[in-house]
Amino acid sequence: MDLSSMNAPHLKFKTWFFNVNTNGAALGSDKLIVKLANGDQTIVIKEISFTNLFLPPTWESSEIDISSLLPITDQMMVIFEVGDSDPNFIDAVEAGVDFFEVYDANPPSGAIDLFRNGVSIVVSPNPSSTHFNLNYDIKDWKGEASLLIYNALGQIVEMQKLEGSVGRISVGSDLGEGVYFTQIVNNGELGLPIKLLKQR
Repeated sequence: MDLSSMNAPHLKFKTWFFNVNTNGAALGSDKLIVKLANGDQTIVIKEISFTNLFLPPTWESSEIDISSLLPITDQMMVIFEVGDSDPNFIDAVEAGVDFFEVYDANPPSGAIDLFRNGVSIVVSPNPSSTHFNLNYDIKDWKGEASLLIYNALGQIVEMQKLEGSVGRISVGSDLGEGVYFTQIVNNGELGLPIKLLKQR
């Protein structure tokens, strides 16, 4: 990943890990290991073990400030590593990773102005704890355009039809805390997506 333009990249994910010997009578000896690499260095940033035979494994959330761990480059990589580390100890190992996200905890404040495919958007404020104001200018207006907002999973969470080639709309007032992306669709042509950060 190229994270070199981020001021303070943070990593978020959820993990699920299970590890016992084959008869289920003892804990296993393996771990789910999370590593961070920048093209020059690789470090271990987290080790996850299964620690309780009497409780089923659950999804656990992690959030890590990776800017404090390694120099940030355009070749960042997060590695999730799991396996049977001891062939003499026969055990069952299962792991899962979900809701993986990298975001800028300190994005540039104020307006963002991006232009592509004849569509210009200025967003302010961003980050915001209430709503986002979007001023748009569609140079090649084709009579039908909409503004879409996606969550981090790529699901559309808000959509507004635009009434003309130039205008101002308010969006995001009902969105929860998190990272979102917005873009204009101009008669099937996609404008450049802009990241929105909704705060408490």
